[in-house]
Amino acid sequence: MGGSKNQGFHDSPGEVEGLEDKYGKPRELSLEVEMGDREFHGLEESISRGRRQDATLFILIGDKIAVIQKHTHAPGIYRAPSGTIKPVESIEECALREAYEETGLNIML
Repeated sequence: MGGSKNQGFHDSPGEVEGLEDKYGKPRELSLEVEMGDREFHGLEESISRGRRQDATLFILIGDKIAVIQKHTHAPGIYRAPSGTIKPVESIEECALREAYEETGLNIML
């Protein structure tokens, strides 16, 4: 562990550069989707509760990717595990915690 722990955002170039040195630069992915009123309301609600930064995990198990189904999503809709990076934890600590909380898996970064 031992990433930057701060009381604000995880926006320190040193923290991100350190992770890239340790694990390699991530491949950039992009996705463009339309957000309806329901999605915008959910986003606004989340931000109003202080949620600002998330970690999204692509957990590889052999040739498969672990996904989760949330009770708030329609049946048959799955997504990658993710969660809020707490101000008192490093990005690495968040990834390990969220992987376990969302999937029950103890992962290795």
